[in-house]
Formats: sequence, structure tokens, C-alpha cells
Amino acid sequence: MVAKSDAIQDLDSLPYPDYDDYFAEIERSHGGRDRAYHIVVETSRGCWWGAKHHCTFCGLNGDTMAFRSKTPQRAYDEITALANKYGMQRIGFVDNILDMRYIDTLFPQLAENGMQLELFYEVKSNLRYEQVVKLHRGGMRQIQPGIENFSNEVLKLMEKGVSGLQNIQLMRWCEEVGIECSWNVLGGFPGESPSEYERMAQMASLLVHLQPPISCGQIRLDRFSPFHTRSEQFGFRNVRPARGYFYVFPLGRREMSRLAYFFDFDYGDGRDPLKYMESIGEVVRRWWSLKNAETPVKLDASFEDHETVRISDSRDPAATYERELTGLPAKLLFYCDSAATIETLTRRAEFTESASQIESTLKQLCDDRLVLEDEKQYLSLPVFRKRPAANQQLSDAYITAKPATADPLLRVV
Repeated sequence: MVAKSDAIQDLDSLPYPDYDDYFAEIERSHGGRDRAYHIVVETSRGCWWGAKHHCTFCGLNGDTMAFRSKTPQRAYDEITALANKYGMQRIGFVDNILDMRYIDTLFPQLAENGMQLELFYEVKSNLRYEQVVKLHRGGMRQIQPGIENFSNEVLKLMEKGVSGLQNIQLMRWCEEVGIECSWNVLGGFPGESPSEYERMAQMASLLVHLQPPISCGQIRLDRFSPFHTRSEQFGFRNVRPARGYFYVFPLGRREMSRLAYFFDFDYGDGRDPLKYMESIGEVVRRWWSLKNAETPVKLDASFEDHETVRISDSRDPAATYERELTGLPAKLLFYCDSAATIETLTRRAEFTESASQIESTLKQLCDDRLVLEDEKQYLSLPVFRKRPAANQQLSDAYITAKPATADPLLRVV
């Protein structure tokens, strides 16, 4: 009989982690203390998004989904105490999701103390620009924002609660301020349209100046996920423990089914996601080759003011160019920094032009591969390396910590 304990509600009551033995072993090792990579800290448990909308493929938390977090002051005290005790600036947080309170409490406090920490967190991708800037100033140098797709249709099947353009705008802002954005392409969701991956491949080909995905592949079936608990309803058939288990454990399928966390499966409709994901996979491979080139490609925008911008585009190494945009095209490029509709733009006081003028100019910017349109929303694609003076003040006020290092906190094995 297994006794279940209640989930801890007051995380402030937990002790600080003790890494003395770990660092003692590191000191005695061949490489010495230089081999110490980073320390890990936990500031919350559960997932505030999953408690409301459980992502269909996610098996984290099980029946402890309810979100609980340490108070901002306790989190600050623990982070600084551990960093000082062990002489480590790099800290990886094991939280499933960032407590949004921390953006306006913990991170400004970390920015003020001057410790120059390098932090990793998992976040939701619906962050605003000013929030990204605050996180960077407080030491955020790498995030995993749960970007798994650019298709709104597929994101809805995941229950992600974001749009494809929100995912892309966050990637742009991370590139601008100096935060590494770690993400994956996931496919194979029951009910998805294979044609969405052709469309996503076209979108991704415009984004090769941003951080490429770590991986591109089919979903996994994890215990405790909605896909596992309601597998028949979602159209999965022949669900069985992942094959790898049987190479490790001398158990039969029945016993393994009770113990396994990862499961193999068949699709009831016979679909083959790996086949229809070939187009996006090919783009991702090219994306990485451009990323690893001696001179990485770029698509940069430098604004002199809201109506004058210099564009540098080398996404196609065989046809690089620089050009200046003025007037309405420059203004639209700036105000589509966050995804916007034509109706939203026409209501802004900065625009005196008609809706038809705005629409035709946006179409030209899309044809020039400087703006992306999706479901009547428009998003600028260049990374803003210099913002207009009034907007630049926000960036300059926050981006004072050292830039992201070449060695990421979240290592890919």
C-alpha cells in the first residue's frame, strides 16, 4: 500500500538546498571547481496555466498541478544566498513556469543588487516587450517559453493559449535584448491538418535570423497528460510502454504498463506525422546551417525616428541588401512590433492614413518579407537594433547586465 502525502502549500517553509557535498566532490575531481556548471533552484511548484488549461501533451505534475510559489522576498533571499555561498552566477530554475509576480518584484530587485546573475526559467510565451526587458535586466539569459508550433490551429489543439505570432514576436524580442530562446517544433496532434506544416515551413523560412528550434519531431505520450488519460477519446490506439523500457527492466508488458511514464502508440486514423512534417524539418536543417555559418544571417531594423528606418537583410546570403524606409512603411514596421490588425492600427492617433492605404502598404511589406500576416494580424519580422528615441529609453534603462554567453544554461544532449 502506497501512502500519499499532501502537497506542500507554504513553499517559504522549505529549507534552502544544500550543495556542500556536491561542491566538495567537484573540488576533488580532476577538473576541480571549474567543472561546476550552475546550481539549480526551485521557486514554485505546479503550473498556473495547466491548472486552468492543461496542455494536452504535458504529463508534468500529475495530481499536484495547483500552482504554489515562494514569496518574491523569499525567492530573492534564497537566490542571492546560494549564489554568494557557492560563488556561482549561473542559476537554472526547475519551475514548470515563471510566477508572473516576479517580473515586477523579484527581477527589479535582482537588477538593483548588481550581482550580474545569469538565469534560466521556463515561461509562457505571451510576454510583453517591457516584461522581456525587465527580465533581462534582472539577469534572465535563457528561457524555454513552450513554443512548439506557429500554427494557430495546432496551438489550439495543444490548449496553449497563445497564437503563432505571439510566439514569433517573443523570439524577436529575445534576440533584441540578449536572451537565448530555447524551443521545439512538435507535431502529430490528433485532428491537425497536415497542410499546416507546409504553411509553417513557409513562415519559418522567413525567421532564419532568429534562434532555431532545438528539435523538430513528433509528440510523445506521457503519463498524466490528457493525451494519456483520455487516449481513446483523442484517437490514440494500441497505447503501450515505450519500447526502450524492455531493454532495461526484466518485466512483462502488464507490469511495465503500471510503471512506465513514456508510451508508444498508433494513430487511429493511420496518419504519419513524420511524413507530413518533412517540409518543416527541411527548413529547420537549413536554419541551423545558416545559424552556424561563419557569418550568421540577420534581419535588423535601426530606427532614426518613427518614420525613418534602415533595414539590413542577409537571410538569403546570395541576395543581401540594405535599404531605408520612410513614411508610412517605416511607421507600420514600428507599430507592428506586436501583432496588430488593420483596425487596431487605424485607431491609433499616429496614423492619419486610410485603412486602404494601410492595407496596401502592409501587403507590400509582406511581399518584401518584412512583415508576416496570419489570420488578419500583422507582425514585423526585423529585430529592432535601435528603437526610436522615446522607445529606446525603456530599452536603455533595463538592458545593462552583461550579454548572453555563448554557453547556454540549458544544455542540449
